[in-house]
Amino acid sequence: MTIAGSLEIHRGHEVRRYTLTQPTTTIGRATDNQVVLSDSLVSRHHARLTWAEGVYYITDLGSTNGTWLNGVELEAKMPRALKEGDTIRIGEFTLVLRLRPSAQEARPAPRKAERLVPEFLETTRVLDIESQVLVSPTTPLLIITTPRGTKEFHLDRDVLSIGRSPENDLVIDEPIVSRRHAQLKRVAGGYEIVDMGSKHGLVVGGTRVPKKRLVDGDVLWIAQSVSLTYKAAAEAIAAPAPQKLDLRGRAKLTIGRHPHNDITLDHPAISRTHAYLARRDGSYVIEDVGSTNGTFVNGQRIRRQVLQNGDRIRVGHTDLVFRRP
Repeated sequence: MTIAGSLEIHRGHEVRRYTLTQPTTTIGRATDNQVVLSDSLVSRHHARLTWAEGVYYITDLGSTNGTWLNGVELEAKMPRALKEGDTIRIGEFTLVLRLRPSAQEARPAPRKAERLVPEFLETTRVLDIESQVLVSPTTPLLIITTPRGTKEFHLDRDVLSIGRSPENDLVIDEPIVSRRHAQLKRVAGGYEIVDMGSKHGLVVGGTRVPKKRLVDGDVLWIAQSVSLTYKAAAEAIAAPAPQKLDLRGRAKLTIGRHPHNDITLDHPAISRTHAYLARRDGSYVIEDVGSTNGTFVNGQRIRRQVLQNGDRIRVGHTDLVFRRP
């Protein structure tokens, strides 16, 4: 791999530099990481930096205290594209990405729309909206709601652990959740959830269950403050040819189930008019318009939010990944 850049690592008045020479760079408190950050707020294996298709991506690995990109907390296990000068905050450290000019110039131009999506997202169909990309994955979701908010997790592995410990695949940092609370196992046509001997268990319809074969719309409770909602994968359908919607000269683009929308997504989980994209002062804004099932950005339910490059918007069973050149 050609050396593409480096990380400036700031802590207080101290600055050190780490030269990026490998496709994958791990960051954390443990000494087996490439970038070791000695701070109690940093998890043992906190984040990962990945080089793919001429672009760096940062991924939070389910850390306890989170990873922040340009002041916005990242969703765990969700890669985010980086550009020159982006700042990553981990504990008391600030990491600044510095790309060599040659690396920036060497980025290959996409040959077709689907190459705008990195390799680990290329299981989807693509709709190019000027500089954005709309994709519809076929992975099921687990939507976790706590007193702190709502997050979505894509289920894409055979076995996924759920619990309070940061070592789990799906981390729920709430005191009523056991360190290793439950496990999701892939079965024919979906997933089964199994209680791992937790204190508060899994409750469905008022009854505690040791395990359950999940079906679309199932809601499980941990005590009375944490809910787990399962959304089955969208049915596999033939992907249409990529289409382009040019936003130039348009103030707003609507998304919903009814044919009057600019983007029509025919699914019962999507409201007639669900959300809209609007251009404001050179930026793009996504706004939910009172939909029944909500609009999510990077797994967090929102009412209105300015979009950043790489943001993942979820409407019903459809993902929109926002890209800018």
